[in-house]
Amino acid sequence: MRIKKNSQRYHTKFRLLELEESIELTDAIEIHFIKLPKLTKEMANLRNPLDRWTMFLKGWDDMKLMERLSEEDPAIAQARQALEEMAADPKAKEIYEQRLKAIMDKSSDLYEAELKGELKDKLEAARNALKKGFSLEDIAEITGLPLETVQKLNVKLSK
Repeated sequence: MRIKKNSQRYHTKFRLLELEESIELTDAIEIHFIKLPKLTKEMANLRNPLDRWTMFLKGWDDMKLMERLSEEDPAIAQARQALEEMAADPKAKEIYEQRLKAIMDKSSDLYEAELKGELKDKLEAARNALKKGFSLEDIAEITGLPLETVQKLNVKLSK
């Protein structure tokens, strides 16, 4: 699934909407996306539970941050303790690492598929613009493709 317009925020919420009349179907269904790389320590308001949990998930290797989050939130302290106990058990740690690797592999595959889809869309837009006679420079600027790629595409279409 690709979101048509990318937000700069790390947390975005979506609801179901009727497209013609912009009528919301229900407020009982929301889809939340949390993009960990977009939240930095400087941005985080650690008084906000979502920011605290996001930083907990993101910053496991920062012990000072983990201590601070554990002091401020009993649920995070409990989660941290459970993770530390699991890390001390070699078998549990191995199972966790295998599961994490599977999740990361799947995430990587999805990300690569998303990038391929974006590239495919850009190339299709460039093809259409070339057929309409747009300049190579304008096409490169509009699509974000390198000028060299647009030039190669133009040569390919000219054959």
